[in-house]
Amino acid sequence: MTKTRSEQNWLDEMVLELRLLNVDGARIGDAAATVREHLADSGESPGEAFGNPTEYARSLGLEQPEPSGLLAVVAVNLVGVFGFMALVLAAGPASENQQVEVRGFHFLLAGAFLLALPLIAFNLRAVVRLKAWQGGAIGAAVFALLVAVAVLLGDMVVADLPALPIAVGGGVLTLATTLWGQFSRHQRPDPVVDPRASADAGEEGAGRSGAWISFLGNWCLVIGAVIIGSGRRLAPPSLRLTSGGGALPPSAEPGRQPGCALYIGAMTHTPAETVRASSMASSPASRPEPPVARKVPTERSHHGDTFVDHYEWLRDKENPDVVAHLQAENAYTEAVTAHQQPLREAIFQEIKNRTQETDLSVPVRKDGWWYYGRMEEGKQYGIQCRVRATDTGDPAADWTPPQVAAGRPVPGEQILLDGNAEAEGKPFFSLGGSAVTKDGRLYAYAADYAGDERFTLRIKDLDTGRLLDDVVENVFYSLAFDPDGSRVFYTVVDESWRPYQIKAHTIGTSVDSDVVIYQEDDPAMWMGFELSADRRHLVIGIGCSEYSETRLLDFADPDAGLQTLIPRSERVLYDAEPFLLDGAQKVLLTHNKDAVNSMVSLADLSEFSRSLDAQHWDTVVEHDDGVRVNGAGVTSTHVVLSIRKDTIERVQVLPLDGLGTAAQAAPVEPDFDEELFTAGVGGSDYEAPMIRLAYTSFLTPPRIYDYELATGTLHLRKETPVLGGYDPANYVAEREWAAAADGTKIPLSVVRKATVQRDGSNPALVYAYGSYEVSMDPAFSTARLSLLDRGVVYVVAHVRGGGEMGRHWYDDGKKLHKKNTFTDFVDGTDWLAASGWADPARIAAMGGSAGGLLMGAIANLAPEKYAAIVAQVPFVDALTSILDPDLPLSALEWEEWGNPITDPEVYGYMKSYSPYENVRPAAYPKIAAVTSFNDTRVLYVEPAKWVAALRETGTGSDPIVLKTEMDAGHGGASGRYAVWKDRAWDYAFTLDAIDATELA
Repeated sequence: MTKTRSEQNWLDEMVLELRLLNVDGARIGDAAATVREHLADSGESPGEAFGNPTEYARSLGLEQPEPSGLLAVVAVNLVGVFGFMALVLAAGPASENQQVEVRGFHFLLAGAFLLALPLIAFNLRAVVRLKAWQGGAIGAAVFALLVAVAVLLGDMVVADLPALPIAVGGGVLTLATTLWGQFSRHQRPDPVVDPRASADAGEEGAGRSGAWISFLGNWCLVIGAVIIGSGRRLAPPSLRLTSGGGALPPSAEPGRQPGCALYIGAMTHTPAETVRASSMASSPASRPEPPVARKVPTERSHHGDTFVDHYEWLRDKENPDVVAHLQAENAYTEAVTAHQQPLREAIFQEIKNRTQETDLSVPVRKDGWWYYGRMEEGKQYGIQCRVRATDTGDPAADWTPPQVAAGRPVPGEQILLDGNAEAEGKPFFSLGGSAVTKDGRLYAYAADYAGDERFTLRIKDLDTGRLLDDVVENVFYSLAFDPDGSRVFYTVVDESWRPYQIKAHTIGTSVDSDVVIYQEDDPAMWMGFELSADRRHLVIGIGCSEYSETRLLDFADPDAGLQTLIPRSERVLYDAEPFLLDGAQKVLLTHNKDAVNSMVSLADLSEFSRSLDAQHWDTVVEHDDGVRVNGAGVTSTHVVLSIRKDTIERVQVLPLDGLGTAAQAAPVEPDFDEELFTAGVGGSDYEAPMIRLAYTSFLTPPRIYDYELATGTLHLRKETPVLGGYDPANYVAEREWAAAADGTKIPLSVVRKATVQRDGSNPALVYAYGSYEVSMDPAFSTARLSLLDRGVVYVVAHVRGGGEMGRHWYDDGKKLHKKNTFTDFVDGTDWLAASGWADPARIAAMGGSAGGLLMGAIANLAPEKYAAIVAQVPFVDALTSILDPDLPLSALEWEEWGNPITDPEVYGYMKSYSPYENVRPAAYPKIAAVTSFNDTRVLYVEPAKWVAALRETGTGSDPIVLKTEMDAGHGGASGRYAVWKDRAWDYAFTLDAIDATELA
């Protein structure tokens, strides 16, 4: 029977539907034969006999998956998945400390594969019931979605355009495969005509070809999208293994950013496997090659020991090769940390948005004027101002500061110095000191324009606003006018940056005629000066950390010369404040004679003409093993004490009436309601009936109080505003104690967000200093909120070498006990890791200057305990520096560290901990060394040498970077916005390493 056109069309539609249902060719042929036989026997039309061809085909229940097509393409795509991951793994070998590192774009890779699954399914013909145009449209839509997600999650980098053709090509291939698969089903031999001869071959050929073309198209799409999403080319796998089994980075294209990598293994310092999501520690194969400092052997020999220093040549800052190397290091640092830029910008904006940029300080009265500073939004530097004071005869009213409000003009305001105008066109600006004559007519200021802490002295006539012709170059901190305003005193530093001369410049004369008031020739002694509180004497202080000497110049009798109080040969460490008491000239002494924690005594000035053992002193504050006396000053009515008790700095006052006698009153202390706080004297006038106090804590922004001496009343003048809805109740600051190996209890300050749980999962940052008896006192930080708000537990370790627990705390962390500082820090870290407050794998460390030495020491001592270390202007080549007395401040350091030049025991002890000499083959964590080219305290060469040695000797694969501010000094860049950006850089580096980049 010959088929009619309508019968053939009905059969074609049935066969097409069966194909869409994945029915194999043989079964389709059987179904067609059955239909034909029935129609031949019955004479009915297909519609009459079977109804709708599509519904009839579905009613047969013949659909089934086709393993040859489905499984083949599933297999090749799974092979592609694991093959690509194997490629990534080969590009990033496991680090020595077995840390699992997962990059953000690996999550993108997983997401791309999941998005590709429907597309794969279309090409598998698992959903072949779609029409050709529908499959093509869906394939194109999925491709567009995949690329859009990739671009949104990553940075489209123009230099990586080759990735785009790969992705587009993959999309085209995928779309072509879909259309080809659909079209080919219509072109295969018709099983109705020849059901056995060609259907299987067609299906098998289409399945295999479709599988492999689908594999090629889909994976070109996925890989291209991943490359676009990460903003990087996929680096080929390449390894250079060291003898110790670690991986060294192969050559990389200059200027490229790091690519993708996985580091897989188990943490060595925690039993649990850890996955750290961070894009900084890309594989050595894809990370740019760091600069390699050439090695120039230089021998250093002392006490029979010779040390070969290969990087000492970096000390020559005039050498163009040195500058080029530092610039190359900066470029490498920028490339390795480029992905942190959005985080840095976010932190900067957070700091900025919390700060009231237009603000004023609380005015301070001096003579007939109120002096204050103000900041204006958008400007880097402060503006120094004053307004005239009035006297009404009511002391309380006369000494109450005028109400000044941010953004409102102050009537009668006079600008002394606009730091923004002064800094215009200069790479750096810092004010090192200022002074005003007693009559308020002349204003002297010292400005640093390079960051090397060598200042230029200028004098301004405030009546006319004109700068005088008097200019003195290369002065140091501290300025003061004599009482009649005819001379200005200043300090000069020597070649080693040690203040050694105090000079007097007579206004209107040549600088060449300036008179040397005092010169200190001992290279181990520091020197400075100030006016006595009553401005009757110039007080010159000379000393080191072990002993001191004070000399006085009486302005009433300048020709009498300088009077020495206690000579340095007596080895007494003291401060002296001369003043008049009941018409007699007295000296208030804060000293350590028979008092390790210091005490306060009172003596007649005439007593100091006798030998020390013949002098008579009256006790004002007795020695106490639990109380450290930091200093004492006077007003016209009271003694003001600064003490430290239970680690906390406090202020106490007692009246001059009966001072040093049995009638002396007990000290009184202002009452504050926080456990951890800091209170100090913040600038007070000798004649004032009140003293200015500065108060702060970890949770309370800086406050300014006036404390009435007669009544004990506290007047809150200002609390620094913190914008953005800051609520101290959302945070917690607590005191904890860690046990050192020798049983010593180490105080820790632990600051966190109140919602942080003690579940062992939190990131943490440990900070410390630990030298020079400097205490890390509780203080508020707007920038620190950016850490706390990301769930970071912030810990201050009050290690030995600081002054938190008294003088013995300092003595136990200096000279031949210095290693206590380092082990205390590690013991504090161990407490934190075991406390439940932190994940042991997410702890970072930070410290600066001498605290940078601490960072270098703990990097050598326990590198496995830290995810990252940030060393700010670090003193990491301490032994080399202290062995050279011509280097800045070296001789002054002998009382802190010992003298390795003359003492072989000190030499050996220092060499055993100095970070540079003790770099070892170890897997160091991520390390950032931040320094300044013009630093005169810790030279840039120390971190530069240290970083070179770490890279040469270390066996790990984590990045070690050096960041050098080329126009800054020890304190970093100048200007508040630059300072905020520096802080944001340090915090972003840390947060990235401990996987705490998102706000909690």
